[in-house]
Parts: sequence; structure tokens; C-alpha cells
Amino acid sequence: MLILELATQAIKGFSSQARAVLKPGYNVLVPPAGTPPGVGVLLSSLLYNDGRGSDAMLGTGQAPARAGLTVQGRDGKAYRLVRNLGGSGALHRLEPNNTWAVVSQDPLAINNLLRDALGLPSKSQLEELFCLSAQQLPSRRPAEPKSSSSSGKPLGPASEPATKLRPNALIEAAMAASKKKFDPAQAQQDVERLRAEVQTGKALEESQFRLEGMQQRIFELEERLKQLDRLVEEVDRAKQSMRSGHSLDALGLPPDAFERAARYDDAAKKRDESIQKLREDEMAGRAEAESAHVEPIWLSRGFQIGMGAGLLALILGIVFRDTAGSYLALLDIPAFGYAGLCALRWIGDLQYRDSLSRKLSMNKDREQKLNLAFDNEFFPIKAAMRIVGVETGKEFLEFFGKRQAAEETLAAAEAKLGMARSDPQLLGALDEQDALVAQAKVLEEQIAAMGAGVMRDWRDAEAELQEIEAQLAGGAAPADKPAALGGSFEAPADKPAKDDPVPKLLGCAQELFAGASLEALGGTVRDRASQYLVALTDRRYLGVELDSAANASLVAPGRKVPAGQLDDRDLDLLYLSVKLTLVEKLAPLSQVSFVLDEPFMGWDEPKLQLVSRMLKHIGTMTQVVHASALPAHRNLADNPAQI
Repeated sequence: MLILELATQAIKGFSSQARAVLKPGYNVLVPPAGTPPGVGVLLSSLLYNDGRGSDAMLGTGQAPARAGLTVQGRDGKAYRLVRNLGGSGALHRLEPNNTWAVVSQDPLAINNLLRDALGLPSKSQLEELFCLSAQQLPSRRPAEPKSSSSSGKPLGPASEPATKLRPNALIEAAMAASKKKFDPAQAQQDVERLRAEVQTGKALEESQFRLEGMQQRIFELEERLKQLDRLVEEVDRAKQSMRSGHSLDALGLPPDAFERAARYDDAAKKRDESIQKLREDEMAGRAEAESAHVEPIWLSRGFQIGMGAGLLALILGIVFRDTAGSYLALLDIPAFGYAGLCALRWIGDLQYRDSLSRKLSMNKDREQKLNLAFDNEFFPIKAAMRIVGVETGKEFLEFFGKRQAAEETLAAAEAKLGMARSDPQLLGALDEQDALVAQAKVLEEQIAAMGAGVMRDWRDAEAELQEIEAQLAGGAAPADKPAALGGSFEAPADKPAKDDPVPKLLGCAQELFAGASLEALGGTVRDRASQYLVALTDRRYLGVELDSAANASLVAPGRKVPAGQLDDRDLDLLYLSVKLTLVEKLAPLSQVSFVLDEPFMGWDEPKLQLVSRMLKHIGTMTQVVHASALPAHRNLADNPAQI
């Protein structure tokens, strides 16, 4: 499943109108300032609609709550689910003609279609394995009662005695202390301590809320200041484009270069047409000259006959000069006249052939003159065209048109940059950002100092306080009433004091791993979970060991610590290590997106950056959608977006 788009209207944790385009990789969705995100709850409600309208509680009540989810399934098709929260909805599919066709409007049919098309696990598996919120961390979860009955699948450690005590479990603590006598003095001390704890918790929560608002404002200011950086980059790109181009001055072109370039194509066409015509005339002249071949005069048959007849008549006249035959000599006159006519005709043929040769020579001279005249006028343009790599005047003008546009772009960008740098609002934003960063740093230090000793939610302490105050108001407690609760309880050294989250987590994943046993599944995740844990605990622990029931123990130098004896922070890190490992192992099998609703509030900056790098790594295997306003996550995101 790949989430392509999420759109909401009037839904808690989102802007009044929100639309986020998601991509493969690590997506960070930035919620409105001071608003806790709820992407995982919304996705679960959309994908697993029970048709009862229970999801109407996600709306703000200010307008009709609507949500739209566009996803890409395993079949390569895109699906869009649009729903009125608390009401009806419809599933659409993108057809090959790029139109959305309604697939179904029945909630049960939609659920089945989505499960088949997207490869979704069950709702509980999606929420437990592929969603992560602060409420899922072991330190924030209420203790679960143990059951002595065994189920078909082992989902956790064996049941334990009811006398085992866990922190923040008022009922079990009260049962464990039921035999103790009520001590008013001790109860009064507990009241003072619990009041201080509640006050500190409220102050811590208020400071965290203020810090979130500051971080959101810092993000907005950073986005505004990024506009200045984008203007600087635009100016640099324009300057780089100008440096890589050619100017008229650099090419040594005359002032009327553009005018000549505009006439270049027509002049070149006219020249080529004239040259082509001359060459056609030349070819015709050559053919005519070859056909007008003139033989030597002595090879002319007419000339030979005339000359021969004339000579014969002359010889006969000489031979018979004293007789009447002498008159035969007079016949040489017409014979020699005919030979002379043949000679005159031969001279005319010679003159015609000479005229054809002169015409061919004149055509060559005209072609040279045309080329010379064209080069005289356009030689600078031709040279410049060879340098810039174009062949026509139109391309030449387009080239310098782009340069002129680049010059205009540079001038406009420099003007915008100058205005931006002189804008008092931008300068004020820069000062405000510096001030907020300093204030946020101080506030983070205060939160770290206040939260150092806070191990539970102040509401739990308030409930405990009310219990003790009610006992004090009623006087001495009956013998069967519990004694005043003192905050945390220590379990015996040989028994864990807290629930181990690993068996339940691995038990939820068993079905997705083809029903593998907890022992086999533990062996699969142990090494990778150990790597995550070593990094998250700064090498305070060296690894994780899991027994056959998937109960976890952490390996520390010289000792092993059962998961139930860890403090809340280390228990959260163990849970996170195993969960990230499972998501990483399941990514090639299911390709279900990993959705987080900021579970890391109050963590220090280096730890947040480390977690972000881990999530970015998981984003290379499956889509990660992280709703958070913390800059540490946003700075490493592949795709940050507002919601």
C-alpha cells in the first residue's frame, strides 16, 4: 500500500482544510501549531469503517467532517476513498481513461475490497504493528490485568500473582495495600508530594505546548526566509546562464547584427535559388555544346567534294586547253564556290561553339559574384553562427532572444532580491527567528530539567491525590481500605514490576509471519532489535535476549535486566527497537505504510535526529508517514508537508 494523498476537512489535529501529497520514502506531516496529530487514528477509521458512525468524534464539530484517502494497491491501481465521518462513503478506482469510477458504497464491501487490493492486515495488526503514537509506548499504557487462563497462542508471559504491583495502577496498588492501616500523617505527606507532582506535570505540559508553538513558528519563519535563499539561487542561476552564453560584443558583431540576421535566411534562399538557376543553365549549355561538335574543315564531305570537283575541272581544262575541253576548267568556279560555302558554314559553327563556352564561363563568374556579395554582407553573422552552433538566422535570433530573456530574468531577480533584502518584514522575521531559537533552546533545557524526575502523566498523580484527599476528608480509613499511595511501587527483586511489551508485540505479528512460534520469531528479530537498542541507549545496553515465550531481557555490562525491571524510558526504547525491527522485517512482505503520530515529544535533539535517520532508513523499504512539528524530523524528511 502506498498512500498518495490525504485530504481532510474539519477534523481534529488538522487544519480546517488540509491536503497533503505523499511520496515513497520518509514523509513528515506538520500539523497546525499546538494541535496533536492523529493520522493513525484517521487512517484506521477510514480503512476499517464499522458503519456505526463512531468516527464522528474525530470531527471538530465546526463543519461537516470529511476525509479523502488516495492509495495505490498491490495490483498497481489507484483507489480513492471519500467519507463523511460518522456517515456514508464511497470507494473509487482510477480507470485506464483517467476517470474515477465508483466501486462500492457499502462499508463492509469497501473494507473487503481494500483488504484484498491493498494487502491490509487486520485492524488490530495495523494499529499495533504499523502505527505508533505516544499512547502506545509502555510508559503511557495502563497496566493490563493478568489472566490465569491460557489461550491458543501465547501472547505474553505466564500469568503472575495478583499481588504484583505496577506503577500508576491504582486499583492493584490499593488491593496490595488493603491490609495496611491508614496513616493520616503519611497521607498528608503524600498529598503534598502529589500536589507538587501535579503542579510540575502541568507546568511541564504547558511548557511542551509552548515549545511546540515556538517550533511551529520557527518553521514558518524558516519557510519565509527560504524565499530569500531561493531568490539568491535564482540570481546565481541567471548569472551562470549569462556567463555560459555569448554576447554581441564578445562575438565582435556590428550594431545591426540582428537586422542582418533577420535578412539572412531570405538572402541565403535567394542566393541559393540564383546559383541553382545558373547551374541548371550551365548543365543545359554543356549539353548543347557537346551536341554542337565541329569537325575539322578537311573532314567535311561537302568541302572535300567541292574542292575535289574544282581541282578536277581545273586539271581537265589545262589538259584540253587547245580544244573545246578547255571550257571544262570553267566548272571549277561553282565547285570551288560550293567548297567556300562549306567553309563559311564551318566558321559559323565554330563561332556558335565559342559563344556557348563564353556563356558557361560567364555563369561561373556570376556564381562567384553572388557568393562574394552574400559573404561581404553576412560574413560576421556566419562566423558568429558557427561559434554559437546554429545554422540559420532564425536560430541565431532565437539564441540571442533567450540570452535577452536571461538578462531580463537576471535583472528581475536582482530587483526582487534587492527588495527582499530591504523588506523590513523579512528583516524582522530574521530577528524573530533568532530570538525564538534562543527562547526555544532555553525552554528545552527547562523541559529537560522539569521532566528529569517525571515518570508518569500528571493526571495519574491527580487521580491518586483525589483518592487520598477523599480518605482524609472521611477521617481514618476502614481497616479494609487501602493506605495512601506513594507514587511508584517497587516489586520484589525476583519479579518484574512492569509489563513486558515484547510478547504482545511479537504475538500480534505471528500471523503475518505465517504463524511462526514466538521462539522462532524472537530469534528472527533479536539481532536487528539489539542493533537498534544499542544505538538508542547510547550503548548502555549491549543487546536483547528473548526466551521461548518472547520475554525480553537487556544485556548490560556484567548483568542482565529483565524488561519488567527497566525504567519507563528504557522500556520505551526496547519497545521502539522491536517495533522498528518488525516493520523492517514486514516491509518486503506487506508493503504497508508505517504511520507515526509524534511519540517522541520531550526527547533530546540528538536522540530525535537518530530516530529520524532510522525512520529515513525504513523509508527506503516502505513508506513512512510521520506527523510531527519537530524540526529534527522535518529537516531529514524526503517530503515535508503541512496538514
